Amino acid sequence: MGCGNCGSGASGAAPGCKGNGGCSTGGCNRLNVFDWLSTLPLHDAAKPYPIVEFCLNKGSRKEFFKNNTHHVLEKGMWFALEGVGGYDVGQVSLTGELVKLQLKKYGVKEHEVVKRVLHPATEEELELATKQKEREADILTRSRAIARNLKLDMKLCEVEIQADSK
Repeated sequence: MGCGNCGSGASGAAPGCKGNGGCSTGGCNRLNVFDWLSTLPLHDAAKPYPIVEFCLNKGSRKEFFKNNTHHVLEKGMWFALEGVGGYDVGQVSLTGELVKLQLKKYGVKEHEVVKRVLHPATEEELELATKQKEREADILTRSRAIARNLKLDMKLCEVEIQADSK
């Protein structure tokens, strides 16, 4: 598997950087997990697992949220999510049994997941989120200049603005 910068060869290797899916551009989908259980039907008595993994900030961060809504969430759907003092917009990356495995992998207990899924994202929320994400690069540059002027010994690597501008 290759990233957008490398392309993908016939053998699955990334021909551009020879990174075989792990190049330094960070675009080789290193955070993706293939949901091989998504097409299996639930038996009649089964309820969908109430915790869902969402991809936030253009794929650089994933987080778990409780689904208290009555919506059936599927991979790729966009939802408004509870954020820090407001809301954010994220894309469903994993549902069902694989979320249990991811929780176990990262040592997260089910009762520790407190943020909630709010509702399907509206067009206005998606547009606002896109505008906020476009501002991040400029703010990162300005923040690095401020840190350098104040002679702070720090390396800023990412700025993240929630969909509601917080």
